[in-house]
Amino acid sequence: MSNLHKFHRYTGVGSAILVLILSITGLLLNSTDLELDQHFISNSWLLKQYSLGEFPVQSYAASDTIVSKSGRYLYLNNEAVSEMNESLVGSIALQQDILIALPNSLLLISKEGEVIDQLFDYSGLPERPQALMVDTLGLVLLKGQNAVWQSDSNLSAWQQISRKNISWPDAIETPSVLSKEIQRHARTHEISLERMLLDLHSGRLFGKIGETLMSLSAVALIFLALSGVYVWSRRQ
Repeated sequence: MSNLHKFHRYTGVGSAILVLILSITGLLLNSTDLELDQHFISNSWLLKQYSLGEFPVQSYAASDTIVSKSGRYLYLNNEAVSEMNESLVGSIALQQDILIALPNSLLLISKEGEVIDQLFDYSGLPERPQALMVDTLGLVLLKGQNAVWQSDSNLSAWQQISRKNISWPDAIETPSVLSKEIQRHARTHEISLERMLLDLHSGRLFGKIGETLMSLSAVALIFLALSGVYVWSRRQ
């Protein structure tokens, strides 16, 4: 009985820090008002634990706007305007808006970054885009795998054309200053506070050792509960 009592106390003291971490992170994760998924970590030591690597920047010119993709964000110049997991295929400037070609769709956004519409094959897009440009009439030309297509002025109808020797625009080299600014933003907006707390709660933040320690703390909690009840019952 005495040995069990001592072991109960030593277990409680030894696992106190881990139990506190489990409790605090659990409370924070359970609070929806904090909007933890909308806040991101920028601490260099914490980011290093995730081995994020490089954040290459892919860019296309759309008149005087540079459309870029890095990490999970779409950028107009140096402003992140939307989360996006797909790579860029091309971009062009229309009279009022910007049309962006993605591997499976066309994304129409305002010059302020507001999403206006997105066209897929089931909503009238004739083929998956491979390149994009505007012709001399101001109409959009789309290069697909099998043909070249010309849109009407509203992007609602497409007709196949036989034009050849079209000089399709390529990706551009992102200006150095802009590239560094985009990479900095992409890197510090990759890991949300919610994900970091989840990884801390489970121990994944510190790899296998962290996971093992958190598992042991859970076992310790079970032991403390059972031994506590047993010691209490023996005293009655």
